[in-house]
Amino acid sequence: MFRHHKGNQELILGNAAAVHQTFNPLKTYMEDIKDYYTAHVFDVDFTKPVDAAAEINKYIARNTGDMIKDQVKDLDPDTVMMLINYIFFKGEWEKPFNGNLTRKMDFHVDESTNVPVDMMMRTGRFDYYFDLDNHSSVIMLPYKGNTSMMIILPSEGKMEHVEGSISKEQILHWHNSLFRMSVELMLPKFSISADASLGEVLQEMGVTSAFSDAADFSGISQEPKLKVSKVSHRAVLDVDETGTKAAASTTIEIMPMSMPETMVVNRPFLVLILEHSTRSILFMGKVNNPASE
Repeated sequence: MFRHHKGNQELILGNAAAVHQTFNPLKTYMEDIKDYYTAHVFDVDFTKPVDAAAEINKYIARNTGDMIKDQVKDLDPDTVMMLINYIFFKGEWEKPFNGNLTRKMDFHVDESTNVPVDMMMRTGRFDYYFDLDNHSSVIMLPYKGNTSMMIILPSEGKMEHVEGSISKEQILHWHNSLFRMSVELMLPKFSISADASLGEVLQEMGVTSAFSDAADFSGISQEPKLKVSKVSHRAVLDVDETGTKAAASTTIEIMPMSMPETMVVNRPFLVLILEHSTRSILFMGKVNNPASE
């Protein structure tokens, strides 16, 4: 498990393997996941799926300070091993928004749907870039510590185009093209909580045999043939004037006399949380409707 705590920022991530009590994975495989992924291995009885889920959830909660709870459910009693990856991030903006300026504004979900949202406002010096070729505005909002949130706002009608261009190289291009300038930013408060079954997604990407009887996991165990039954993912993100958790502070920033660029995030946008020391993406998602639960 990796734990980083600096000021009011906290980052916890880890890997584990829950193994059925009678299942015998290869010693070399277990050594590899411990050496390369610092994974903790523990035994569970998957024939009792409710108890097994409770034990796995207890493990994740204990290692994240009870910040991640009840993530695992609906286990298959035929499961012999579950690979687990968890991440928790809490951060405060380096320069918070002033809550007194937050006001109701319309967010344009699509051409025919508007919803009222709490729109935060801050005028300041931001790392900003307008990508003319890729029809998008990009802005970086740093947290205290070594992480930042990147907001990508496609031009009207260009979301599908921008989504299709997302790649490691495209994100690096945006990151390297940012320029410090004065920006009047309007960003809605939003909360993301999503569950996704990644089986169909992975199969569409070409990972097909792992889910079929043709799967070859002989590198894990020489026991009767194994296959992947389910790949699940859950993501939660809360964003308000102070960051991802409540705190109270307001700053005043000295601005140049020139008129600032205006960026109003009032239509669907993409959001990433980046960790700078490892150049890792901790979170990536899309916000269609900030007002939805």
